[in-house]
Amino acid sequence: MSIQVGEIDLIQRPGDKVIKAKIFRGLEERHFRDHEDFWLPPMLEAAKDARSRCTAADGVVDTNLFGQEMAQLRLQDVGWDWRRLNAGYGDDSDCALFAVEAAGRTQGLMLLEGANHATRHDPKGNNLVYIERIASAPWNRGTFMGSPQFGQTGYALVRIAIEHSRDLQLDGRVALHSVSGSVSFYNKCGMTHFGPDRHKNGYDYFEMSHGQADAFSPSKLLRRGKR
Repeated sequence: MSIQVGEIDLIQRPGDKVIKAKIFRGLEERHFRDHEDFWLPPMLEAAKDARSRCTAADGVVDTNLFGQEMAQLRLQDVGWDWRRLNAGYGDDSDCALFAVEAAGRTQGLMLLEGANHATRHDPKGNNLVYIERIASAPWNRGTFMGSPQFGQTGYALVRIAIEHSRDLQLDGRVALHSVSGSVSFYNKCGMTHFGPDRHKNGYDYFEMSHGQADAFSPSKLLRRGKR
């Protein structure tokens, strides 16, 4: 079941018009269909083109170069199956799935975990919300589909994670492990970069403290709806 829980600003381009996007907690068939029918086709095509560019005449793929291309294109989530993620986590009371909708389409998706994750910031050991998966629609990435149609989608998703942390009385603390193509984005968010984590396949670990959350997400940026 999906319930609208608030609204958040996105920037519609061209024109830089501020629009009110809807925030939904819980995913439904329309979100899966948007991902499968509208997100995946251009992502798969761009990945195919990238692979072709990284393939030698003898058919051997330069895997290092291909990985770099996928990171630059922000395509490292191409294998994420949101329908399956919902089946695995949707009934877990410690998890929450969110969707951002605007212009009749799903513009962003996110999976959060609210238990068994502790801060590395001092004082260490406080609970936080862990961003297990986060993705914006391919037309909002500004890489292989031209200029973003809706700017600020990634920041909007991080703001939603912060508000969920506050709802759980965790003071806005959030963390995640970033794919390589998104490291610069999380640095821009003002999160603390702890570097590669050997326990998570070398993915870079980022964490947002209570103070960083307050600086990132003043309450006026998100208009809350009924829970």
